[in-house]
Order: sequence, then C-alpha cells, then structure tokens
Amino acid sequence: MESGNFEKVSEEQFPKLLERINDLHHRPFFNKESYLETRPVSFYRDYKLLKATSYSGMFPVSMQFFYNSNDIVKVNGDRATFEEMSKKADVHLTKYNVVTYAKIFLGSLMTDGGSFQIVQSLEDVKFTGDITEELLKELPDLIKTAKITKADDGFMLDASMFYDNNLYDAEIFIGKHGELDIKEEKLIRENIPTREIYLR
Repeated sequence: MESGNFEKVSEEQFPKLLERINDLHHRPFFNKESYLETRPVSFYRDYKLLKATSYSGMFPVSMQFFYNSNDIVKVNGDRATFEEMSKKADVHLTKYNVVTYAKIFLGSLMTDGGSFQIVQSLEDVKFTGDITEELLKELPDLIKTAKITKADDGFMLDASMFYDNNLYDAEIFIGKHGELDIKEEKLIRENIPTREIYLR
C-alpha cells in the first residue's frame, strides 16, 4: 500500500497557497493563522493533496484541494471532484495506491450519514465519542486488511468500512479511470461512534 503522510507547508509556500485557495471562495476563508499541509498522491500524476484548517471559528474547519503549479481543485464533498480530476489529471491506479485512492475518495464524500471511512487496523479508526474497553478489545478482530483483486478495467477491494457509526465489510470496485462503486456491504457491528461532521 502507498504510504504518504501530510507535511506542514513551508513558510515560503504558505502565502502563495493561501492566496490560491482563498481565490476559490467568495471571501477569504483562511488566514495566516490557518494550518496548511500537503501530501503526495501518486494516482494523480503531477498533483498533490492540500489540507487547509481554519481556527477562526468556534471549532476547526478543514477543507481539501488537489493542486499543482498551474491548477487547484477544491474537494467539494461529492463525486464531481473526482470526475473532474479524472478528465484533467493523468490517472495512474495500481495495486500499491488503489487503497489510498479509495480512502481519500470515500472519506471526502459528505452524506446524511457522514463520510465512508476505510480502515485496516484499530489505529485507522477515528472515534468521535466515548468507547468502552470491551469495544476496544473487540474491534481488532473485526477489522481486516483490505484485499485487492485485479478486475476487468480496474480493481476490486474487500475492505472494512465505517459509515454512520456502523462497521461494514464492503466490496468496492475502482475503475482504471477513477470511477468508484460500492457493490456490496455487510453489516458487522453497530453503534460505534465514528461519524464526523463536515461543513461545506
């Protein structure tokens, strides 16, 4: 699986990126107190993923953007962002980065039940409420490492996925051009506090 951690934007890059992301909004949303971090994404050649967090409100608000030296695209919480990127970027999906792609794609979708979170270990789980010791002991046996299978025109993933505070086993198709479809899901465990709240 592809590895890639976010790194803080340098002082030299900060003002340039701050201006670029604020230009996408009707009024400046981020300021010099905001935190900007980037990570590589090998499935979109020549692009990086930027995460910007504002602390000017009552609670932190984060947004994400795909960008390169000439282009910047806001991740808007729906499939349209990835459809747009598949047209303008050189999509390069392999067995080494397809899980990362699915995690970023599904994790950015905003629905009534929150986002979809693919996890491969207890360390991947982002709890949003109190949990019991019993649950902490139970979860490692319920969460599995994603299994990748080559399919016609893409890949199939057999993965553990959280959605709306529930854990599922999910069968997910990812096409070679970046299209994604959850083909099947099986409920494994209910009422696990993992649902995140997003603002557009």
